[in-house]
Amino acid sequence: MKDCFEQLRNKLPVAQTNKSSKWETLARGKQIVPLVRQQALIICTAIDYINSLEGQNKSTRLELDRQRDQMHQMEMQLKELSARVNGGSFPPPSNSISQYNSGYGNGVDSDASRTLPPIMNGGAMQGVTYGENGR
Repeated sequence: MKDCFEQLRNKLPVAQTNKSSKWETLARGKQIVPLVRQQALIICTAIDYINSLEGQNKSTRLELDRQRDQMHQMEMQLKELSARVNGGSFPPPSNSISQYNSGYGNGVDSDASRTLPPIMNGGAMQGVTYGENGR
């Protein structure tokens, strides 16, 4: 029993006197135990939180690696398509975009065959009739 009291004294914060009675040792131990339990609970909670953060970090790294692999595959597909287009596997376009855009936007039509015919009947628009009654 004496050894147990000595171990308890050694675990407790240092008292004013090095020698304290068994009653004083037990009273101080009774005061310290709730604090130690509270600290242990805080430490366990912190450990659980750190473990959950490590798990999130691991899953985030795995997702990042997956997305990097997917991006690498897409880059390879893009290079293959680019090589096909530049290598002559696909026929070149018949007209360039600049040919389609020429003459547009400036109000002048460079190709006279694309203009609309003039309106007949003196410019007045006529209604459309569908039958004998004009309906």
